[in-house]
Amino acid sequence: MKTLRFLIFLLGFALLGNTAVAAPFSNGVVVVPDAAFTLPITGEIDVNLGTMSVDPWLFLGSNVTTGDVEILQPGTYTRPGGNVTVPPGHIGAHMKLTWNANEFYAIMVWGVTPVGSHEEFRIIDSDGDGKPGHALTNGPFPGITVYYEFDTPPSGPPGPDVHLILNVQGGTVHECTDNSSAEVSVTAVPVLVGGAVLDSISWVGDGEDAGSGLTNTSTLPLGDHTIEATAVTTTGESDMESVNVTVEDTTRPVVHLAFLDNKGDEVDSASPGKYIISISASDVCDPNPEITYTDARTTSSVEDGDVLFVTPNADNLKFPVTAVSVTVSARDASGNFSFTTSKSLHLQ
Repeated sequence: MKTLRFLIFLLGFALLGNTAVAAPFSNGVVVVPDAAFTLPITGEIDVNLGTMSVDPWLFLGSNVTTGDVEILQPGTYTRPGGNVTVPPGHIGAHMKLTWNANEFYAIMVWGVTPVGSHEEFRIIDSDGDGKPGHALTNGPFPGITVYYEFDTPPSGPPGPDVHLILNVQGGTVHECTDNSSAEVSVTAVPVLVGGAVLDSISWVGDGEDAGSGLTNTSTLPLGDHTIEATAVTTTGESDMESVNVTVEDTTRPVVHLAFLDNKGDEVDSASPGKYIISISASDVCDPNPEITYTDARTTSSVEDGDVLFVTPNADNLKFPVTAVSVTVSARDASGNFSFTTSKSLHLQ
């Protein structure tokens, strides 16, 4: 895994700062001058990439862990740990410290001086109280100052490298559009540093070769998919990134219900005769949604003077029929049910 990268995008092009390898601390100490407390520490920092980690250290019987470190370049900042100005030629950091179930924020600003084969990070008075460090404004020790000092190898200029970013058009979740699939386009943004020159970008979709180029467009079926891209420079540096894409079907099928005369024209009222009941269902993803329910019922009304026909067969009692009502519903392959559709043919 590569060190976390901080990217700046400008007009669609990605620019990256120097990418020196994170340097381990040497001669590191943590200083709590108000408590007359000093001890060795270990960790690593990469100012160019904006990363820093510090191994846990013991204070009053409990470990202090350091997390959420933000490297501060010269400028003025407002952070949960307070306000701070990092002077030109200096480096700052805002970080979260956790001690004995307490979480609080600390600010540190260093002057960085090359000395022989290493660089010295030495704390300065960044809150103007006349003492080195930046007094805590939160947590269990407000007003106390805690700071780290250490030496690192000089960062030096970066060598050639490439970092790859993948952008999925329309996001990573796509609605199925046709034949149980969706068309998905992914664009690769290669970030070249240290004079690197791009040689190629190759693609793999769900473990299968998917071609080359800056953009990959694939027709993906329903389900979860992994799309990978690998960028290679002319001098052999490479970076691989992947993205997970889901194609889903959340759209209900639509039921089509009609009464047709002998000419194929749709009618909703008619004189006695022969009519066709037309039932079908369509869906944006499933080409053959299932008709799950049909029902046909006759409706009658009785008025003064109507004649009832009774035959010797006691079951053959006939009432006037005024309409035929049909109800239909459907379901697609993803389990989406249609709205129930009903339509009546009224007899004249």
